[in-house]
Amino acid sequence: MGRGIESDRQTQPDDVLYRERPGDWAVHTPARRDYRNGNKIVLRAVPEGPESMARALERWREEFADVPEVDDLRIQWEVDADTVEREYSLLLDGSIEDAEFEVDCVMVLDELVHEEPPPRFHVREAEGPADWDGIAEIVLGDTDPAHAEFYEWQLASARRRTEASERVRWWVATDAERVVGSAGLVCTADHFRFQEVWTRLENRRQGVAAQLCRAITDDACHRDPERPVVIVAGRDEPPMRIYARLGFVTRSYLWTVSANVTR
Repeated sequence: MGRGIESDRQTQPDDVLYRERPGDWAVHTPARRDYRNGNKIVLRAVPEGPESMARALERWREEFADVPEVDDLRIQWEVDADTVEREYSLLLDGSIEDAEFEVDCVMVLDELVHEEPPPRFHVREAEGPADWDGIAEIVLGDTDPAHAEFYEWQLASARRRTEASERVRWWVATDAERVVGSAGLVCTADHFRFQEVWTRLENRRQGVAAQLCRAITDDACHRDPERPVVIVAGRDEPPMRIYARLGFVTRSYLWTVSANVTR
């Protein structure tokens, strides 16, 4: 299992269930069928041709045949960064209409870059209800009201895990005591994995995410210098460039094919 898929499995909310099957893992979140990353098929091997992709599609249909609430087909696999990139869309062979591919970079810290401007924000661990209220303001203030209840569930899950385990830490960046950014860090069996880097809408492009991630990464490196630090970002998205400047290097890619399925 690749580092991106494995760290994803180890940092999912407690509601998410993984079922091992020959050739893949079936991922279910019975309580949240609208959680796209929690209802999917994860392949053990990269699909090599139309036949293997067709088998993956059939496995998805079999797994979710009795779950009509899941109308977003998602099949995922991981590829090493040094592997020659393929045109995976050709493997679909027209079998899925309007299919889209998402590509995420699994980035691992090479060496933390300490060159930085003077810190503008104060970064510390979340300490209580006021901090979590501030985090909720950031997330819900930049969310379609139709999806607010989902993000409330996601935040509640993050808070429960943080308060229940020393292996999960949540951090905030503040400006005059106002929370302007937040991110989580989970200590898994063999690495650290970042969770949900959020910045308040009106404070974007001010260096919040960079200062927050640098401080969290620095803390992780002091806690366990030998444990890799992992963060996942959409390929060619602005956050990826922030993480690269901090010293993170892409080691693999998570490919996900998705499509809305009418039943």
